[in-house]
Amino acid sequence: MTTIKLDNVTKIYDRNIIALNSINLDIKGGELCVVLGPSGAGKSTLLRIIAGLEHPTEGKVYFDNTDVTTTAPQERDIAMIFQHFALYPHMTVYQNLAFSLKVRKCPKPYIDTKVREVASYLGIAHLLRRRPRSLSGGEAQRVAIGKAIIRNPRVFLLDEPLANIDLPRKEEIKRLILKLHREKRYTMVYVTHNQDEGMSVAERLVIIKDGEIQQIGTPMDVYNAPANLFVAKFVGKPRINLFRGQIRGNVFETHRLRWVLPQEYPSCEAIIGIRPENVEVAPSGDWRVEDVEYEGRDVLLHLTNGQHTLRVRSTATRSYRVGDRLGVINRISKYAIFSPDTGRLITVYPKVQ
Repeated sequence: MTTIKLDNVTKIYDRNIIALNSINLDIKGGELCVVLGPSGAGKSTLLRIIAGLEHPTEGKVYFDNTDVTTTAPQERDIAMIFQHFALYPHMTVYQNLAFSLKVRKCPKPYIDTKVREVASYLGIAHLLRRRPRSLSGGEAQRVAIGKAIIRNPRVFLLDEPLANIDLPRKEEIKRLILKLHREKRYTMVYVTHNQDEGMSVAERLVIIKDGEIQQIGTPMDVYNAPANLFVAKFVGKPRINLFRGQIRGNVFETHRLRWVLPQEYPSCEAIIGIRPENVEVAPSGDWRVEDVEYEGRDVLLHLTNGQHTLRVRSTATRSYRVGDRLGVINRISKYAIFSPDTGRLITVYPKVQ
């Protein structure tokens, strides 16, 4: 199981465009590490530098403590899986799977055994005679994964692997990737802009924005204790509720809004963040229902009191309609407090273990 280390990696393109700025990242052997961020954050650049397809302007890349910064991609023993399936269109599925072993001049019986073994493992044995144009997106991505695992690489790099797959197949391929990681324990670096996808597959998340790492942690840590306002807003659906006001003792207050907190704090100006599932409503009050979204067992309410908007996720124990008047229970027991000056996290309650 190969470890990966990025030591102070910076990438600057022409005209001083900084794609990555002083990236320091240690990925454990056998870890599934998800790099998550919006478009243009530097995710794919980071992946390409790990792959050796690009070289950093500054900094070093290490595999198992060996400097591979200038090592050619083919000498790093990696496999890349892209959103575009990277299959040879003129070859059958069998030939696509066999190609890398054929290039290595492996014996034909060995190639045949490995192809059928991998095809069986991935559930594509019935597709071996078909060509890529006749495959669905999910089938094509299974073949692409097969091309990668057939040569047993040290490192798997996945760049938006679910992006071009129709919705019913996304879950299927995601479960396949998780199974592959669980059973083979490959070191995997998985890039995505989709926070639902990233949260559901990651052992550890690396949140990146404008070429800089914002936070590294488990999905639970990142969700419950976001390092700054960007992470708080980017991770979590529906979005976190954020209010700017004053904390005095155990009360947070702003115009037409008051929250009672379970502990006291020094008086200060602050931004409080409350996830929609941590807000409770009462049967009547001065909050108007602006929108209702039923989500099976749960319901998402969009409320306003004329000054503030509030998102509330609750169990759908009753029906709600636009225009209903509800109250909001002002005692909260789970929240994050941020600095209004820097946007950085000050504290969370309760503390993340």
